[in-house]
Amino acid sequence: MDLLAAHGGETTLRYGAWHGDWAPWNMANLADALLVWDWERFATGVPLGFDAVHHELQKRIQSSGDARGAVEATVRRADELLAPFGVAPVARETTALLYLVDLAVRYLTDRQAEAGARLGVLGTWLLPVLIRRVEEL
Repeated sequence: MDLLAAHGGETTLRYGAWHGDWAPWNMANLADALLVWDWERFATGVPLGFDAVHHELQKRIQSSGDARGAVEATVRRADELLAPFGVAPVARETTALLYLVDLAVRYLTDRQAEAGARLGVLGTWLLPVLIRRVEEL
């Protein structure tokens, strides 16, 4: 986190709200409406675009089963995912990496590893990619 903060220290981020678990299984697209549920992770004061990054990561994990590869592919798509939210090009990768930090904190706080969750052990999928990408900044 210190390396990410040092790198992004001069980067200006824009903040807003996010659903917190914007994933295909938390919504239904009807002919005339979009239904969205599971708002318990809704928060304000988060960098714009977190929902887009979360949705992409969850979709990739679900479709491929390769969580580590999904993290890598999602970060690689940061430009494309975050441009529609007006995130400055210089801030896009940092925003995606900050999202991964937030997700890691969530998994640790929820004690996912202790609960036996399939992706509970962050060192097998999320942390290796996050650490490597931050060190490459």
